[in-house]
Parts: sequence; structure tokens; C-alpha cells
Amino acid sequence: MTLYRFLNVFAAGVVFFWGLATVRAQEGFGPETAPAGGTVDSPTRPVSSSVPLEATAPIEALMSAGEYDKAIEEAKSLQNSSPDESVKTEAQRLMADALRKKGQWKDAAVAYGRVRDRYTKSSDDYLKYQTIVEILRMSPTGTYRAVAPDSAGGDPPTLADDAHLTEALRHQTGLLVKKVLLRTSVLRRAKTPREIVTLFADVAEGFRQARVLDPNMAAKDERETANMAGTRLQEMADMMVPQLRAKVVKIRVKRERPWSYTNVEKEDIKKCSALVKECASAEGQFQGLLGKVGGSGEWAEGDAIRSQSSDRAATYQSFGDDFIVLPYDTTFW
Repeated sequence: MTLYRFLNVFAAGVVFFWGLATVRAQEGFGPETAPAGGTVDSPTRPVSSSVPLEATAPIEALMSAGEYDKAIEEAKSLQNSSPDESVKTEAQRLMADALRKKGQWKDAAVAYGRVRDRYTKSSDDYLKYQTIVEILRMSPTGTYRAVAPDSAGGDPPTLADDAHLTEALRHQTGLLVKKVLLRTSVLRRAKTPREIVTLFADVAEGFRQARVLDPNMAAKDERETANMAGTRLQEMADMMVPQLRAKVVKIRVKRERPWSYTNVEKEDIKKCSALVKECASAEGQFQGLLGKVGGSGEWAEGDAIRSQSSDRAATYQSFGDDFIVLPYDTTFW
């Protein structure tokens, strides 16, 4: 791809991907704040907080003792009497847990739906409780068959068991990751650094949402996608930078006779100036996204990807003083 064609693609891409980012924001992707509450050992605790609430401690004590009916009554009473929205949310969650523990799958699905509706649609907690609702609806007998297929002997596990619910959430995470990975193929066809970074941000958000459902999710796919985006950005730079340098040589010659610039040349310089600024900005955003790639343990390759991006950004910024049409005095004596 020639630099001239790239400049045209760049100009069109800025408009298109600004629109994509706006649509994605309107669809409700991204973290949001939400009411606090929850216990540390439950797979249904809110993402936004794991701090237990003093007001709901009696309900939790009843839950621990297996007194689910009493826990449900206490939760209903607390929802009616408490002025604190976070307490009401936690009481509703505990009531949903009690119904699940009792094996009332349909009622539990409805109750978790009410917990979900107390959060904004763009929040991680909304995503989590919506997934739990879907799992319960797909499991009319209480067993999530995708992780507990029919067996000849013994009773199958049910969603009353937190471990089985955790496995179901992990399976849903896997399905979400598969959908996210389908988007990565578009990265290979991206034609501008801004397009690459916008697509990578979208994919990274998908992985982040998957980690909401399974905090212990392996980081392999995320890291491979980051490496793919870094490689594509490097390929783009390898193509553009030599052509930009060739243009700089011509511009420096022209500066000795600034009056000789044609309107076409002036417009070309303006486009190149906008391009290098956009590329440097895209690299900066990419580095920020790399810092959010999940997973535990060292990631030496990530440090290399970040360092290469920093070098590319510095190269693009170095063109800043070159793509300028210098003013000149038109007064004749």
C-alpha cells in the first residue's frame, strides 16, 4: 500500500471508527460503579464489592445454618425496612441464593433477575447476574448439563452447590471467549494503526468481561491477541516510516523556496501531519490497553511489545516539526 492510498484510508477510517466507538459505548460495554455488598466465598457476590454488610449478617447466619426459609423471610423484611439501597441489593441477592439452595430454580432465576435489574446495564454486575439467570433457565432440573452430562450412577450435581454454579460460569466464560476470538481475525485485515487499536480495544473489553465471569481465566488468548495487534502495528510502521522519511527529504528541499509549494503539496503535508499525530496517539492508547491485559505471572513478551510501541510512538512524534508549511513574506519591494 502506497502512503498516498494509506492517507485516504486513514481519513475515512477516522470517521468510521469514531462511529464504531460511539456505538460500542451506547451498547453498554465497559465497567460501571454499582451498589456494594456480598460475601467473599460466594460465586454470586457482586463484582463491585466483596465487603459483607453488617445489616445482612443475620441473614447470612441463617444461610450458613441451612435455615433458608427463615433467611428468605428476613431478606424480604430487610428490603422493605432498610432505606439503604446497597443493603436492599444484598438482601435480594441473599434471598436469591436461598431459593437456589432450596432447589427452587425458577423462583431463583426470577430473584437473580431482580438483583440484576438493580445495576445499570453497562455494569459488570449486570453481566454476571444476567449470566446466572441464563444458567438457571437452561437448567430446569437444577443441573447444568454442559458441565455435568448424564451418568449412569449417582445423583448429578445441582446449582444448589456453589461449586457447580462456578463450573457453569466457567463454561459460559469459555463460550464468551470463543465469540471474542472470532473478532481477532479482523485485526489482520486492519489498514491503519487507529483501526488496529480500536479493534484491539473492543477485543480486550470482551476478554475483560469474560474475566468477570471467571476471574481465574487463563491469559493465553488475551496475550496472543495483544501480540497479534503489536505485530500488525509494527508491520504498518515498517511500511509507512520509510515513505514518510522520503517525503521529509523533499519537504526540506522545498523549505529553501517556501513560495514554491503547490496547493496539492500543502494539502499532502497537512494530511501527513495529521497522520503521524494519529499514529502516535494510537500507540499511546495501545500501551494503555496492554496494561489491562489480564492474567497472573510474568509476561516478558508484554514488556517487549510495550517497548516496541513506545519506540514507534517516538518515531511518529519525531516527524512533528517536519510536516509544517512554513509561512513566508509575500511583500515585494
